[in-house]
Amino acid sequence: MRERLRSLWPILALAAALAVFLTLGGGEAVSVEGLRARYADLAAWTSAHPWLARLSFVGAVTALIAIGFPSVAAPMFAGGALFGLAWGGPLSLVATAVGSTIFFLASRHARAAAAETRFGALMKRLEEGVRRDAFFYLLFLRFLPIVPTVAATLAAAAAHAPLRPFLAATFLGLIPASLIYTGIGAAAVDVLARGGDVTLAGAMLRTEVLLPLGGLIVLSLLAIVFRARIAR
Repeated sequence: MRERLRSLWPILALAAALAVFLTLGGGEAVSVEGLRARYADLAAWTSAHPWLARLSFVGAVTALIAIGFPSVAAPMFAGGALFGLAWGGPLSLVATAVGSTIFFLASRHARAAAAETRFGALMKRLEEGVRRDAFFYLLFLRFLPIVPTVAATLAAAAAHAPLRPFLAATFLGLIPASLIYTGIGAAAVDVLARGGDVTLAGAMLRTEVLLPLGGLIVLSLLAIVFRARIAR
């Protein structure tokens, strides 16, 4: 029991931090609606302290993703709205990748204890699949818009994916999301400044967003097929 608690404490600490964050209303604060309500003040502070704002944004998003916040869409949207696509995209990408890695390491550390639970068989199957081709499997999960970032990270941790393929697949796989969401945020600056209504759901249904996203998913599928044929 002592060994199990020692293995579980990192992920339990992150889960507790997420619970406190959500209980205090943090989920609403980082939503698109929350950004719209505070946009004028945030934009003014960002303009007055550009480098401090960038560092604060990276730190905040890294911490948010590290504690297992389920969505990267709203933080990346905020990055685009506050810093533009040129800065918002790279800042969001780095922060999300680092936060995902922290959450991954904490979750993987807990795998030994979790393997003894009723989910052990499922984790074993995932581990076998990832060990066959960790990079392409994780890259495909990152490209899929219906798979939350935290879910893909948990799947990688459950399968005990090696760190290097995880880092490479996470960084490359999050590039499309960072470009799409920060691009939407950058394009919505005028609407936010006027206090207008902005929704990510509506923006994601636009043709100029769906087409490149669909193309990336197809490319990731082709990469997996190609890799499988080479392995034979």
